[in-house]
Amino acid sequence: MEGSDDEEWDHDAIMETLRRTRKEMDWDNRPWEEHPMFMQQMPEDIADNPELQAIQHMMYEDGTPESRAENFKEQGNKCVKRGKDFYKDAIIFYSEALDQNCENAELNSILYSNRAQVQILEKRYNWAVQDSKKALEVNKGNAKAWFRLAKSYNELGKHGEAADALTDAKEHISDARLDEEIKRSRRLETEVKVRLAREKAAREKQNAILAEALRIREIKMGLPILDISHYSNATTVGQDGQVHWSVLLVYPEVEQTDFLADVPENAQLSDIVEMVLEKPAEWDPDHKYKASDVFLAFMSDWSPTVTLAESLSLNSEEVQERQKAHREAGRAGGWLKAASGAMLCDVVSSPGYIVPTLPVFYVMRKKCDFTRKFLKKRTI
Repeated sequence: MEGSDDEEWDHDAIMETLRRTRKEMDWDNRPWEEHPMFMQQMPEDIADNPELQAIQHMMYEDGTPESRAENFKEQGNKCVKRGKDFYKDAIIFYSEALDQNCENAELNSILYSNRAQVQILEKRYNWAVQDSKKALEVNKGNAKAWFRLAKSYNELGKHGEAADALTDAKEHISDARLDEEIKRSRRLETEVKVRLAREKAAREKQNAILAEALRIREIKMGLPILDISHYSNATTVGQDGQVHWSVLLVYPEVEQTDFLADVPENAQLSDIVEMVLEKPAEWDPDHKYKASDVFLAFMSDWSPTVTLAESLSLNSEEVQERQKAHREAGRAGGWLKAASGAMLCDVVSSPGYIVPTLPVFYVMRKKCDFTRKFLKKRTI
């Protein structure tokens, strides 16, 4: 860290403060871990620890804002040197130093820059970007802040911003590393653009193959009926020529789900259910959900039909608006029971089924009051 030196606090004075407060604070009947002598790290809130307050007053309250900020900075630097278990303490000390509101712009820039470095060590790169920028707002000649800003951008994958920052730095600092680091960031930026372009081309090719497979099978695609943003839909056409679906099983009675990433279209629904329910889930300790005691249900026409491209690209607000219009128009159908002996392809290609981006089946228990009441509803 910048500005570190070997200055130490008056150890004898600190010990005297601890001895003076021991009797009045009844340490014989309080947890020893709360005593400053045995603390592993500085708590964020010392309001309930008079000893720490007394020590802090003795160590920091006297002197100018600049000297207090320097003292806090030195403690932060020492925490960094002690390793990762003390990084959060270092951030607290640098923040306390900044709170002294000293008017030394160079010192304040170092404090922000030092805190940015700890944010980098903690892999909190967005915070590191903010602290690096603040360091440069008060002192554009802070070379370390420029390089920490660029490193944070690179770690976030924002290589163009990193190169731009280092280019701007050349107007304020002279450093032999700048040109090489700019080249490196530009190279990373180009590599990312090439990779993303290749991924997009591959994705478009796969989607075109999938769209043709769906057309041949007369499968209708629709919009999501549930929030599936946290699932990775990997529906594709495999090398075997089959459509491999991502499938979502919903257990409405217990508000749970199972996401199956890769289910070939010729898989029997009974086999899927048997595989998933072979062992009880954590949320089903009594194993009420057994393959023999459930059936799969879906709603016919529960979504407006869209192209495959639309089903993959519409944002959540657009989906909600179109689903609402579909329901208000009374176009949603009724609940249907999937035949246990049917294959997945039989269901998704049936006339009444519209695939809501990925196949969704509701797992319902037989002879259950909840099931009877749930299936009376026309909408989900």
